[in-house]
Amino acid sequence: MATIKYKQNGTTYSCWSSTGRVTTPSLCFKEGSTTKYVPLFAVGNGAEGNSGNYYYKVGSLCARHNGTVYRAAMSRRYADSFSRTISGTISHSGAAIPVIGPYNIWSLDTDLAVKEGSTTDYTFNFDTPFCPGFFNVDEYKGAIDILTYSEFGIQIRVFSQTLEVSTSGIPEKWSNSEHVILRVQGNTVASGYADETKSVTASGDFNYGHTFGSAPSLSADNGVSVSNNSGNASFHASKTLTGTVSNPANPVTLSQAFNVSFSGEA
Repeated sequence: MATIKYKQNGTTYSCWSSTGRVTTPSLCFKEGSTTKYVPLFAVGNGAEGNSGNYYYKVGSLCARHNGTVYRAAMSRRYADSFSRTISGTISHSGAAIPVIGPYNIWSLDTDLAVKEGSTTDYTFNFDTPFCPGFFNVDEYKGAIDILTYSEFGIQIRVFSQTLEVSTSGIPEKWSNSEHVILRVQGNTVASGYADETKSVTASGDFNYGHTFGSAPSLSADNGVSVSNNSGNASFHASKTLTGTVSNPANPVTLSQAFNVSFSGEA
């Protein structure tokens, strides 16, 4: 590609040029039938002038226009910086733990039907579960046995053993019911969840807004790692985030805001 060249102290330098005008004034020349332009900037030798996100480094070749010295661009780079956010979601494992509640009492005071001369089993569920280890059964009255019990309920066996006696003292029949008084006491228990500390790698891919000819340099703050993607048009950002989640029904989204800066030959 043709461009303007000059020699200084035995070294040949080439100016940067394009078919589109960047600055006014500019150095102009023809390449065949095509007009090409070298941008000029009123900055010192080795400094940069910019047009938008493009930065042009100038050399010693200069031109004077309306009393101002302009220097010709030798190279161009594209640079920008912006803010972005990456996110990731943590979830509870769902492992439940017993949560001990207040002291509570469950009572049974009723007549229960029993066949004459036999036994009948009854199962009752507690209004509120009781914590194993805090569970105990108070003294009970009535012709019953406690078969099984847990934090959720109790099973009893009721005996028909109350004999009705006539005035003559001769047994006439067995009772068809038994009056049972039973009380269970202890600390209530419910299923709950302990807070869990979880980590997730939050990540995302973001466009530069420009496609570089080679991998640009880039950096980010707030501990975010950034790397150029294949194709030099976008980058990947990631960071491991740690947070607390309390309930499997409510996942928590963790986010990290960051600023990224990048620059490369363009």
